[in-house]
Parts: sequence; structure tokens; C-alpha cells
Amino acid sequence: MNIDVKEVLINNETVWQVKLNDRPLHFRCQAEAEAFAERLATRIEAPHALPETFFDGDSEFVAPETD
Repeated sequence: MNIDVKEVLINNETVWQVKLNDRPLHFRCQAEAEAFAERLATRIEAPHALPETFFDGDSEFVAPETD
């Protein structure tokens, strides 16, 4: 996932944009934008464990074993 922070002009107002791939999010100041981008990157890079089982409403799925 690409995360970019840049200053942009929207409706004659300068805002800071954090762009996640093709989805922009706007912030009032650079510090807020950079803090959000940093926190998002940390969460994306964190290890994520997949559940061994989950329910899809009516039935239970058990994930296959991996080596």
C-alpha cells in the first residue's frame, strides 16, 4: 500500500492530503497528516494473525494447516 503525504489546494484552501493508493484523506495541518500516515503505516506493517476458524453466518470454516 502506498502512503503519500502532500500539501494540496482545494477550493482556494491549503490542506494536507494523505493518499492511500488512490484514496485521498484531507487534514488541516501537516502534523495531523503525518501522524495519521505514520500510525497507519505502523498498523499495516504490524504482524497479523489469521483466525483458525471463523463463522460466515450459518456455517463454520476451518482454515487449512500451513507449513
